[in-house]
Amino acid sequence: MKRIHSIALITVMIIAIAGFTGTDVFAGGSSSSINLKYPVILAHGYAGSDEFLGFIDYFYGIKDALKDKGVAVYAPDLGAFDTSAKRGEKLKRHILEVLATTGKAKVNIIGHSQGGVTSRHMITNMGMRSKVAALVMISSPNRGTSLADFVIFKLPNVMGWAVTAIANTLWGGLVCADQNPDFYRATYELTRHNMTKNFNPNTPDVPEVKYYSYAGKMYGVSANLILSPTWALISYYDGENDGIVPVASSVWGTWKGKVTGLFGIDHFMEINHLFGNTPGFDAEGFYIDIAKMLKSSGF
Repeated sequence: MKRIHSIALITVMIIAIAGFTGTDVFAGGSSSSINLKYPVILAHGYAGSDEFLGFIDYFYGIKDALKDKGVAVYAPDLGAFDTSAKRGEKLKRHILEVLATTGKAKVNIIGHSQGGVTSRHMITNMGMRSKVAALVMISSPNRGTSLADFVIFKLPNVMGWAVTAIANTLWGGLVCADQNPDFYRATYELTRHNMTKNFNPNTPDVPEVKYYSYAGKMYGVSANLILSPTWALISYYDGENDGIVPVASSVWGTWKGKVTGLFGIDHFMEINHLFGNTPGFDAEGFYIDIAKMLKSSGF
């Protein structure tokens, strides 16, 4: 198989496939508690970890914001680079531990980027359909992304090998503390070909679970300038996107809409990065509103 183009672009992808969003203006909500029926699991995306470098939350400030509203929330480490099958094993194990600890029958999952795809696989193919009440996906590449296609099918072999080595050792191993990162397989899974021809036919939705989806949309330039080149690439092939995932690819289940804030929302801003700097967008309020939505749905 061929690989792909521009190390800078790949570095962007590595740092990026991690954050996203979906409606427009989100208030932080009142001080009253949100008494959800089930705990919330925050499932991180590709190139992520529960904590970068061991102390920087992937969902920056989100867990604390939800806890302040009375939500029981957990954020497991699923590995930086791996297939959803491998990541799903970790997610399943963590959920079963949470259920045993809390005494609850089910959990709600909020999955960002590959976190949503991983959750879909786990629910359908790993015997977890009775353990999940709702899955909320934020900018999840349910039909793949042309950025992954570019990395896998366009880079010359030598460049592809170099990018894979750098991604596995520096980002996966050092930044995310992933013991066995597999950059190539993780990226291949998110190609448009694999998601539409292999993953989706083998991962149908199950009636026991309610599926929701949001998508972030940026306008070419955002607070995270590193995503501008990837936004341009995806715009050419897939149209509207958040710098990593096309809006059209994010649509799944009950579609909750695009999130644009005041100036556009990119993949980093969806998880409140960089470090809470998300001009025109209240990331914490967005997740609080998701929790309110789950409560109103009886979850």
